[in-house]
Amino acid sequence: QNSASGCTYDRFSMAGGRVDAEMRCKASAAETRVRIVGSYSAESYAVAVSSQGDVQKGMPMTVDMSINSRRTGDCAGNAAS
Repeated sequence: QNSASGCTYDRFSMAGGRVDAEMRCKASAAETRVRIVGSYSAESYAVAVSSQGDVQKGMPMTVDMSINSRRTGDCAGNAAS
């Protein structure tokens, strides 16, 4: 949770069914900030992800998305690797 591929967490909390994280990612001269907020359980999760940064210098971009998932059942165990 410290860093991977040029990303560093400024804050990360995942406990009690809640997730709240903020991180920065650097690539070349550009920096992107990502915020993740949501909830999770053994059966589902729902998060909102917001990302702000420059595609290229002077070309800002914002991406907002929400992700919702739920468990649909046990795995069959016959999936190809």
